[in-house]
Amino acid sequence: MDQRLPDVARATVRTLGRVCLCVAIACACAHPLVAQTRDEPAGELPAYSVSFDNDAFAAWVTEHATDFEYTAGTHVRIRGPRAWQTEFEIGQELYTPRRNAPTVRPGDRPYAGLLYGAVRTHFAALHLQHTVTVLGGVIGPPAGGAEVQDAVHRLLGNPLRVGWPHQIETEPALGVAWSAERAVRTSQLLPGVPLRAELSPQVGLESGTLRSAARGALRAAVTWGSVMAEQSSPSDALRRAAGAGARGPSGVYVSVWARYEMAWVTQNELLTSRVYGSVQPGTVPLPHVTMATVGIALRWGRYGVEYSLSRLGREYRTEPTSFRYGTLSFVRW
Repeated sequence: MDQRLPDVARATVRTLGRVCLCVAIACACAHPLVAQTRDEPAGELPAYSVSFDNDAFAAWVTEHATDFEYTAGTHVRIRGPRAWQTEFEIGQELYTPRRNAPTVRPGDRPYAGLLYGAVRTHFAALHLQHTVTVLGGVIGPPAGGAEVQDAVHRLLGNPLRVGWPHQIETEPALGVAWSAERAVRTSQLLPGVPLRAELSPQVGLESGTLRSAARGALRAAVTWGSVMAEQSSPSDALRRAAGAGARGPSGVYVSVWARYEMAWVTQNELLTSRVYGSVQPGTVPLPHVTMATVGIALRWGRYGVEYSLSRLGREYRTEPTSFRYGTLSFVRW
């Protein structure tokens, strides 16, 4: 057994306690307005959502499932207290190198599993919609990445990845993130047609034992449908949450959107951490990473389904090309 585990556990508890205390104070000082965010009709978070990331969902573009880099992820979100627009999330992410071999080669992305829980709070302040996230979890064997991928590959009859014994060693994953956006909306593009456009500049910061980065993004969307009520002020949002909005959206709408993000990365432990049996050499993160995503969402009443395709730019110096994966999400309000 790894002798560092007791020290890691104690350090995790201490650090998580401090981070949670700081964020709780910050959130308590901000007025918890219920503001409409980019994808929530009637200014309300979904009751829950389940999302699956997988390179197989991009096979129609790449011609086959690549099964490397960020190869799979599962994320479950559940709405917390309605008045505070809070949600809780649990998730698992799997990362593998491009070469399926039993040894570690200099420059390869290391095998890594991430298992985490997070609390996310949305609030409006200074004419912006803010999101604060606190995350705590673990990377390494306790995250169960090898077991999950092996089980899925056996079920589907796919070849097993043989390098998991050389995955990243057990480490805490702790972090806090903040993002803000201000949507610029048109109420109606064409007379008599329920068609709306939206443009949302976004900024964000992320820090912790897992990643540290600054982000900027621009999101554009065109939506057709009957549930996209306009929000004129934060007080309107509060009344909606207490009244009609609390009953959930009705009707049908379709949204097509695109997003482009630039990130300036100073730390990425999923690339640089030590692996079992070897010091991982040569995997040097690039300081500037881009990501482009296009998606389509169909919502009817309290239910919705969304598909998106993401192209993630090169993250480390020896990575030969960019990488694509797809996301499939199911939502209920």
